[in-house]
Amino acid sequence: MIRTWLALAVLCAGTAWGAGPSYSAADILNASNYADSGYEPHKNSLMLDYSPSEFSRLRLQFARDSAREDATDHQIFLQYQTSLGAHGAHGY
Repeated sequence: MIRTWLALAVLCAGTAWGAGPSYSAADILNASNYADSGYEPHKNSLMLDYSPSEFSRLRLQFARDSAREDATDHQIFLQYQTSLGAHGAHGY
C-alpha cells in the first residue's frame, strides 16, 4: 500500500496576494512489488500568487522534488488561471 499526504499553509495579504509553503510525501507500506530501501519520496514547495480580480490568478511556484532516490529535481512553475462564461450571477 502506498500512502500519500500533503500539508500546506497559505498566508494572505489582503484579497490579492497569497504565499506559502507545502510539503508532500509518500510512504510505501507492505508493498510486495516495491523494494524496501527505506527511502521516502517527498517534495517541498514555496508559492506566491496574485489575484488581480475574482476572474484571474497568477501563480509562481518553486519546488524541490525528491521523488527519485538517486536525483532531486528543482522545478519552477508559472501558472495563469482565468474564468470566463455564464454563472449564477448573470446570464452572459
